[in-house]
Amino acid sequence: MEKRFYLLLVFVLVLSLVGCQQAAATLTAAPATEVAAEEEVATEAVEEEATEVATAEAEAVTLTVWVTGEEADGGQVQAAADAYTAQNPNVIIKTEVVPWSDAHTKILAAAAAGSGPDVITGGMSWGLELGQNGGMIDLNAQYPDIAKDIQSKTMPNIWEAIVPATGEVYGVQQSVTVNMIYYRTDILEEVTGSTDTPKTWEEFTALLDELQAAGYDAPMLWRWGNTDWLGFQSILYQAGGTFYSPDCSSVTVNSPEGAQALDFMLSLYSKYNTPTDAWPDQVAFVNGDAPVMIDGNWIVPDFDLTRPEIAGKWIPAVMPAGPSGKSVTFLGGNIIGIMSYAPQASQDAAADFIHFLYTEEAVKVQAEYRASQKGIFIPPYDEFVDIIPIGDDLKAAIIETLSTAYGPPTCPGFEAGNPDVTKAIQEAIFGEADAATALENAQAALEKTLTQ
Repeated sequence: MEKRFYLLLVFVLVLSLVGCQQAAATLTAAPATEVAAEEEVATEAVEEEATEVATAEAEAVTLTVWVTGEEADGGQVQAAADAYTAQNPNVIIKTEVVPWSDAHTKILAAAAAGSGPDVITGGMSWGLELGQNGGMIDLNAQYPDIAKDIQSKTMPNIWEAIVPATGEVYGVQQSVTVNMIYYRTDILEEVTGSTDTPKTWEEFTALLDELQAAGYDAPMLWRWGNTDWLGFQSILYQAGGTFYSPDCSSVTVNSPEGAQALDFMLSLYSKYNTPTDAWPDQVAFVNGDAPVMIDGNWIVPDFDLTRPEIAGKWIPAVMPAGPSGKSVTFLGGNIIGIMSYAPQASQDAAADFIHFLYTEEAVKVQAEYRASQKGIFIPPYDEFVDIIPIGDDLKAAIIETLSTAYGPPTCPGFEAGNPDVTKAIQEAIFGEADAATALENAQAALEKTLTQ
C-alpha cells in the first residue's frame, strides 16, 4: 500500500512538471513565431540586395575605344561616352587615342590577333577593309533596327561612302571632315573688283590668270589632298569620272574623264606654280602671297582668332564645278565600328553607344567639347549642323559643301591600291611620267587589288 502511494505521488509530480513546461511553451510560442518571421524577412531582404549587387556586377561592361586622331578627338568621344554612361551606369567606356600614323597598322594587328579594343574609330574605308576580312561586325546583320535608324539620320552621300552596294554596315560615320576652298576676299576685290567666288573650272582658272597677271606668281596653296589620290578624286568626280564602275566589277579611272581630270590637276602645278609640299604652311595665304587655298573645314572655327591679321578678309566656298556640271569635294572623317572578337555583351553595349551618338544630346556635347578646344565637330546629319557653335554664314557654307562631298570608293581593294594611285599621280606631277602613262599605272594598281 505504501509502495503504491509513493508511485502515485511520483506520477503526479511528473504530470505537474510536464504541465508546467507545456504552459510555459504556450506562453512563449507567439513571440517566438514573430521573431522567426522577422528574421526570415530580414534574411530575404539581405539576400535580395546581395543578388541585385551581384547581378549588377555581373552585367557591368567595360568598353575600350581606340580613337584615331589627336587628343582632342579622344576628348570629344569621351565627352559623348560620359553622357552615355551617366544614363547607363552599368557601362564603363575608356578611350585611348591612337595617332593617324600608327592607327591603321595597330588596328589591323589587333584584328589579326583577335585581341584589343572593343570599338575603333578610323578612316572611312577602314570599316570595309576590316569587315570584309572578318575583323568587324556587320551592324546591319546583328542590329538591323539600329542600323536602319542610323541610316535615316545620315546624309545619303555619306552613307554611300561607307556602305557597299551589298549592304554590309561595318562602321557608321562618327565625324565628318570636308575639303573646302578658301579665298582672300580683300585681294579678290582689289584684283577683280568683286568678291564673287568661281563656280566652274573656267571661272576658277580665269581667276588664277588674273591673280598671276596682278603679280601673284603662285596664287594657290593646296594643303589637304595635295599631290595625292584624295585631291585627284575631287577633280575626277568634277570631270564626271570615277575610280570604279557602280557595281565595283571594273576599274574605270583610265577614261576620257580621267584624262581630262589629270590634265586639269597637272596644270595647277605646271602653269600656276602650286607648291608640291605635302602640307605647305598657311603663311602664304595669310600674308596674301596665295589668295586661294584648299584645306579642310577644321580651320573654320578659330581662323579669325589664330590669324587676326586677316579676320573678316576670307571666306570658305564650294569647289568649282567641272565638265560634269557638278561641284564635288572630298568627304573624310572617322567611322566607328565594333571589332568582331569583342564579347557579345560588349558588342551589345557598343551598338547601343554607337546608336546614342546619333542623338541630339550626343552631338551637342561633342560640338561643345570641340569648340572648347578651338575646333569644330561636324556630325553626319545635316539637321544637326545647326548645333555647331559657329556663325550662320559659316554653317551655311559647310552645309552646302556637305551636299557636294563624296568619300573614297567602297570597292574591295581600294585602301590597298590607293598608295599606288598617289604614286602614279606624283610621277606625272614631277615629270617622271606623262599623263597617259600615269593613268595606265593607276588603272593597273586598282585592278590588281580589286582581284586579290
